[in-house]
Formats: sequence, C-alpha cells, structure tokens
Amino acid sequence: MKAKKILITPRSISKNGHPELSLLTEAGYEVLLPFPGKQPSEEDLLSVIGECSGYLAGVEKISRKVLDNAPMLRIISRNGVGLDNVDLQSAKEHGIEVLGTPGANSQGVAELALTLLLGSARAVVEG
Repeated sequence: MKAKKILITPRSISKNGHPELSLLTEAGYEVLLPFPGKQPSEEDLLSVIGECSGYLAGVEKISRKVLDNAPMLRIISRNGVGLDNVDLQSAKEHGIEVLGTPGANSQGVAELALTLLLGSARAVVEG
C-alpha cells in the first residue's frame, strides 16, 4: 500500500523542518516539502496536489483550480488563523475539510509586541 502524502508549504516549516513532522511519518504518511522556504504559486501547487490526501498550508492562495485538481485531498490545515486564502466554497463542494490553527502563534506575536515596545522605549534601534 502506498503511503498517503501530506503537502507542507508554510515557508518556515518547509525550509527548516519541524520535529513534529516525524509524527506523520511514524503514522505512515509521506511528508512532501517540495518548495523549501518558498511560497508556492498556483502552478507549483498543481504539480503536486493531485497525489496528496492532506495539506498543511501557508499563506498561498488555494484556488478552485487547485482544489479541482486534488481528487484525493480530504483536509487542509491552515498554519495560522485566517482562511481567506482558501476557496472555501470549492473545498466544501469537494468534501475537503478546512481548519485553522487559532492561537498557534500567539506566544510569538506577544513576544514580538513586547520586544518592539521595549525597543522603542529604550531607542534600541534608531531609524
């Protein structure tokens, strides 16, 4: 039996990997990272989406054309909160579940906000 394939496109994960991806391979999935550190175009997605049953998406646009060419795709998990880059109507028509990850980056956002606040209070970086 061929391994089910999961497409991973968020730039930070596709470029540097992530230890949690091993959970997918241990569960029998093949993890595809075909565009390391790059935001894929529609043409890029069309070249690989047809063989994928799962998709961890970044900020790239996921169009009807992409979803029309993804007969095995069952789920899209968006690495972030917004889903406005996904054609939700097309996903629904194809029976593809679309999920966000609210709160996934909240610690990083809070750390950046505090760093910028402290940096500006102390004029650490002058523009």
